Amino acid sequence: MDAMINLANSCPKFRYKVTGEISARYILEAFYSAASFIENLGLDVIHAIKQMDLPDDDPDVDFFNALAIFWSALDTQLESMNPPVLTFNKMFAMFGERGAANLRAIPSGVLQPMTTLLIDEFQDVGANTISWVRATFAEIERRNLPVLTDGPGSYASLMAVGDDWQSIYGWRGSSPQFFVEFNKYFPAPATTRVFMQENHRSHQWVIDAAEAIVKRTGGFDNKNGKAANPRVTGNRVPVQMRDLDFTHLREKATFHYESGQKILVLYRIGRTKAAVEKYLSGLIRQAKEEGREADLKLLTYHASKGLQADAVFLLGDCEMTTTSPSKNDVFRQAQMGGSDPCGYDTSQRQEALRTAYVAITRAVTYCYWYVDRKEGKTRAFEKASRHVDPLLDCWDVVPSAAAQQRAPWKAKAGRRAGSRRFV
Repeated sequence: MDAMINLANSCPKFRYKVTGEISARYILEAFYSAASFIENLGLDVIHAIKQMDLPDDDPDVDFFNALAIFWSALDTQLESMNPPVLTFNKMFAMFGERGAANLRAIPSGVLQPMTTLLIDEFQDVGANTISWVRATFAEIERRNLPVLTDGPGSYASLMAVGDDWQSIYGWRGSSPQFFVEFNKYFPAPATTRVFMQENHRSHQWVIDAAEAIVKRTGGFDNKNGKAANPRVTGNRVPVQMRDLDFTHLREKATFHYESGQKILVLYRIGRTKAAVEKYLSGLIRQAKEEGREADLKLLTYHASKGLQADAVFLLGDCEMTTTSPSKNDVFRQAQMGGSDPCGYDTSQRQEALRTAYVAITRAVTYCYWYVDRKEGKTRAFEKASRHVDPLLDCWDVVPSAAAQQRAPWKAKAGRRAGSRRFV
């Protein structure tokens, strides 16, 4: 009886895997993740679920029907608390284009700072943020709020800073679409586009190797990074791609550490960290004892964004292995991806390549990329490593062990005169 009472008073803890997700989650986490994605696209969860066009036999139909019930109950529960609790998405929605009337209650003094707005990392914003900014500017224009300047009067302005090639959070609802099509979402009498193409981190071959992959995603025309770090502009060290080899990783990481260089060891999947810590345990301990912990960092590709190191070790390919009917559906409802019926899937194909670009360009001089070049039982829809061209000087593709066994005379393929290769 006690067990039955406990069941009636506790939340369910079974796991559920929505089609297209990598793994199963506890049901409440799955609910929250799915609802947050919908809200990040600027949609109302309940309305979006009602508008879904999933087949009747889709395995996730019952999940989304249950989500609609849960989300309504959660909203009611949060609003009934004292004081009421609001999620970030709910606050954006309250003052976005769907809640524009609420902005009329905001004092002009609160809106005034928004008349001159700068948004960094613009490639990572979601539709809910865009809707809030658009609604705010519309209200500023309606009130004809003056822009406070030391000179003549001016209009409200927005400066967006970002890099569409570094947009890697589409899985949570962000999109570079708002940045690339800026004039569509923020029409103005005049706009100024400034390309900041000087790269003050990496040498040219690192830049070229990364761009050779990411250029397939489209974006702005005539966009090419130019090495501008005087410490490394003359370097000609190719990015090396090879089979996953923890012994090689340990040897090279030790070499670069003992040379006094900073090191980033990055992994695509979080569970890889345990293996890295095992093989680099001695070096990690040494760095701690010598007070050089900042010189040896272990992070995921996503967490490394904005960082740099002399030598970067990348573990794992950037790939897209699933399709998501439900996310394609809400993408369509949010008018993302144009007329593409699989807009979300297409965005994830591109994001795999952008993630590789971000990871490679953490390197100042040396970059080693360890990948499994074999296809799994089910061929991935996209893999960044497929787009590595071994004929480019900026790449040093070490033949896989299997390839060397099949054709040992090709083991030195890709090593050309004039290129500084390393093993």
